[in-house]
Amino acid sequence: MAAWITKGDLVDLNQRLSQKTGSFFLSKLSLSGKKRVISTWDENILPAHWWILPQVKQRWNEKITGDPNREIENYILQKYFDGRSDLCALMPGCGEGHLELKFASLGNFQIIEAFDIVEANIRVAKEDAGKQGLEKKINFFTQDIYDYLFGQEKYDLVYFNSSLHHFKNVEKIIDSAKSSLKNDGLLIINEYTGPARFQWTKEQLQKVNKLLADMPESFRKKWKTNLIKKREYRPGLFRMILSDPSEAVESGRILPALRSQLSELEYSAMGGNILHLLLKDIAHNFLEDNIETTQLLEKLFKQEDEFLSTGVQPDFSFGVYQKS
Repeated sequence: MAAWITKGDLVDLNQRLSQKTGSFFLSKLSLSGKKRVISTWDENILPAHWWILPQVKQRWNEKITGDPNREIENYILQKYFDGRSDLCALMPGCGEGHLELKFASLGNFQIIEAFDIVEANIRVAKEDAGKQGLEKKINFFTQDIYDYLFGQEKYDLVYFNSSLHHFKNVEKIIDSAKSSLKNDGLLIINEYTGPARFQWTKEQLQKVNKLLADMPESFRKKWKTNLIKKREYRPGLFRMILSDPSEAVESGRILPALRSQLSELEYSAMGGNILHLLLKDIAHNFLEDNIETTQLLEKLFKQEDEFLSTGVQPDFSFGVYQKS
């Protein structure tokens, strides 16, 4: 049963006190959930997350495309939209637009519409689009998804890239996205689809903490602190809601909703059940390219694959869907 407050919350608070200014904590006292969401994604702690690692990105490439050096964007366009240059796409929750700019640069799109709730992210995205000469190919704008009018049969592609798990009423959003697709259009996700509010299973935590105990201390130093990561905990619901009420709010309902409303053309299990937890706050220690780091990452990848082979539901998923 999920707890409102856990020991992990106290550990996390101690760490955040070592990293944050007073303004960050004041932002979490806002009664507006929307403002707390914006404050979370307007901060710069990304180097502590597992997805920054080139080896992790190659691992995802291989699981989805079969080739660690084949980028997912090229794979999607070559497999499903080869030869097209007239595509219209929607990409909600675009952040600073890195993925969207990559897609726009490949020449298949007439226009990409991309929005995010954080105005600062959109400013960065627009600036980068201008620098790359892509401002006519992509329309970045600030928007709350709950107020967005998807339209009817408008898009060749609707792509949720690590954004859908931040949205409530996923069934309704998926239904709206489905209606906005052209008859041959595709809805694609690259998403966290694991337990809502990061309520990790006992088996996950046992595996992660055993691996942490065996890991050299030099790899366990937390980002921008002198603290050493010793254990990973299941977060309390109070901390999750206070910090970012959108985080994994209905993540466990994403795949069932997609599979009930659309036809699944392709699905790839991307894992993350172990690596997501294990590398949280310490991923920056694995950026140095040397034998020790490479060997340790290979060991961790193998451990996660063995865990997934027991039949557990992967926490991260890539899927391609079409109207039935």
